[in-house]
Amino acid sequence: MWTKINTRRLAPQMAIAWNFGFGRPFQKHFGTLISRTLQHFNGKSTDYFVDSKEYEKFNKGLEHLLERDEFINSAYQEAREFLEMAQKWSELAFSVDLKGLKSNELAGLYKKFTLEMQPSFYARMWMVYRLSHPLEAVVERMLLEATRSEEKTNKLLKIFSTPLKPSNVQEERIDALIIALKRGKVRIDEYDNLVHSHFEKYAYIPMYGFDHEPFSFEHFMNEIGAIRDPKKEFREFAAALRRKNIAYEKALMELKMPNRLARILKFYSDMIYLRDYRDMLREKVNFSARRMYLEIALRAGLDLEEINLLTNDEIINFLNKGKLPQREQVRGRKHEWLILQEGEKISIYSGKEARAIARKEIGITSANDVSTLLGRIGSPGFATGFARIIHTNKDLIKIKEGDIMATSMTRQDFVPYLRKCAALVTDEGGITSHAAIICRELGIPCLVGTEFATITFTNGEMLEVNANKGFVRRIMK
Repeated sequence: MWTKINTRRLAPQMAIAWNFGFGRPFQKHFGTLISRTLQHFNGKSTDYFVDSKEYEKFNKGLEHLLERDEFINSAYQEAREFLEMAQKWSELAFSVDLKGLKSNELAGLYKKFTLEMQPSFYARMWMVYRLSHPLEAVVERMLLEATRSEEKTNKLLKIFSTPLKPSNVQEERIDALIIALKRGKVRIDEYDNLVHSHFEKYAYIPMYGFDHEPFSFEHFMNEIGAIRDPKKEFREFAAALRRKNIAYEKALMELKMPNRLARILKFYSDMIYLRDYRDMLREKVNFSARRMYLEIALRAGLDLEEINLLTNDEIINFLNKGKLPQREQVRGRKHEWLILQEGEKISIYSGKEARAIARKEIGITSANDVSTLLGRIGSPGFATGFARIIHTNKDLIKIKEGDIMATSMTRQDFVPYLRKCAALVTDEGGITSHAAIICRELGIPCLVGTEFATITFTNGEMLEVNANKGFVRRIMK
């Protein structure tokens, strides 16, 4: 039996990196693991599955971690320091003259990255991500014990789940506002240089995978050019940040806490911040590693998408022996592929064979014949608008002003497009997810954890999102 844990835009190279992160490195550092995984790309997005029995044990292992003071006191700092180290290593490792490396030297660099650094990197990435749900449950239970009030507990949960520091996307926006303030006050060439420096600083943001495209200079030129009142937006952001910090400090003062609750709340706040921070570090790692993948692709006579469709063994075999899978096989993976992995044993299938195994192992999910879905309230409010189904960040260009975005889960590069949306609905997530937090920041209604929004609704349908009562429904004509 398999349990689906998320849907993303995921190529085999990244899927394999995720799998290794769930394995021995996770067990070494956190005492539990998942060794059996399955990923299926259906032509639109990749569903990520794990062995159901292992997943149950894995989650119990995470819950046990939260009972250990040693873990609570050290996990945030250890994870942050390792992720930062890995990002700096990647930046340095891939800044060398890759074209000047012999094939066996490039193979050594690739193996160092994919077989040594990445598994430990993703062990920490997974820990932060998968721990969020049991940690939220622990905080909710302890707050309920302290307050004896569900209403007050829910209010405190939203306060304590709000990041108190700007994310890198918010920092990018602040810097963009500063540049927008100078528009018309400096020479055109000076303004262009400011935007270019901004582009060089933040181009990495969409780099969820090695095969993703960084932001272009034109993207930032358009985004900054579209800012109408930078001074007002800057004031509103600063005021919102002050209010969040004041509310947080006030809640702490009013709450009579035993020492363990105080430690858990500090850990909760740290891990919420680390979720966005680790994403920024991953984006920077991928941005740096993209240079290596481009060089391998050039030598193989493939494009970047195609090289990311190969397994680690296939890439190493090419670099050491000059042998690649048949081109038809690689091209078939562009349309559909499936990976079964047990420990370090990787089996990849493409085309009709991938679909046949998917039917056998997981079935093929079809659209729901319903008009209403329930979800958790990530950000309150009410909205109507046309549905835009976003399977990957390649679909974001569909978004128009006033649309309702339906997606599996959001990331940093979704934020510029969310500013256009009337509301957001996600398949996954809870109140501490990126989607919920960013929608509270932007002040737009959000429902999370609906499970089936992306397969229930279709592009162009009129939707009503009631994020006061917790449902989204199709408005019948």
